[in-house]
Amino acid sequence: MDQYTVGQIALPMGGQVHLQQLEFGKGSALLSVVSGVHGDEYNGLGVCARLARFLRLVEEKQTPYHLQGRIRLLPAANALALTVGERTWPVDHTDLNRLFPGYVAGEATQRLAHLIFEAVRPSQLCVDIHSGGAMAEWPQVRSFSDHPHLVQTCLAAGLPLAWVRSLREVAQSRDMEVVGVRQGTLSTTLQYIGVDSLVLAAGRAQQLDPQLCEILQEGILRLALHLGILRGPELRPRSPIHQVRSLRLVFAERAGLWLPLVALGEQVRRYQPLGEVIDPLTGLVLQQVTASISGQVMSQRSQPLVNSGSLLSRIAMI
Repeated sequence: MDQYTVGQIALPMGGQVHLQQLEFGKGSALLSVVSGVHGDEYNGLGVCARLARFLRLVEEKQTPYHLQGRIRLLPAANALALTVGERTWPVDHTDLNRLFPGYVAGEATQRLAHLIFEAVRPSQLCVDIHSGGAMAEWPQVRSFSDHPHLVQTCLAAGLPLAWVRSLREVAQSRDMEVVGVRQGTLSTTLQYIGVDSLVLAAGRAQQLDPQLCEILQEGILRLALHLGILRGPELRPRSPIHQVRSLRLVFAERAGLWLPLVALGEQVRRYQPLGEVIDPLTGLVLQQVTASISGQVMSQRSQPLVNSGSLLSRIAMI
């Protein structure tokens, strides 16, 4: 294992924030894994810690697996935000995951985005790990390209849900122009320049779930096996893999307290009650929320206070 500092960002009152990298194996093929882009998402840290422990055992020949390429981990991409438990860069509340590929002469977050982007740019595949913010996420893999080879790679992760979109379908509101360069999320920006990238997501913010970390770790190991970077016994998926055919978003029509009646990952039928929005003072039901399609609860709001227009749930038609 090689561990070193990719770069550092100076802080206004002195000191520096370091971007740390771990690398296992040798060769030209490279799988990169990034976590902690949002500082309130801890499952990615747990996944990278499990991966580092496993890959050390692989290098020490204590498992039936061996490496025929490199696996690069950037566990704490936004270390300052992780330290204080905030989603965004604490100094100016900038969302790091809207600033890739970054700008070497820009603000602190733009320079940090540039360091991360250049570290993963040589990858055969980059995996960006996330949890939900206000939403809890059922274990899933997301692709921003519908090219057949990447769809195959997406399904090879073996997670319960695979959500494939083309770059054309990605909301343009996620992108902006800074100094003449298109900037956006890590995964979409890598895909724009032809570097394959997937997002793995599970759980919610401010929580570390060991079971979900294990599921995502296994998904990354399946990807490494699929790419030929890791060699060894097959890791069978724990559950059937479903590709999302379409999504239906469910919104609050009234402000109030959201009380879900179904669980994350649950299969629901059309017209089935999903929950209620109630008046938190009187207890009166303000909105009965029902499913408009049959499918699986892919995402569910974990923040109970809602406004009119707040996203409550994503139902995946599979």
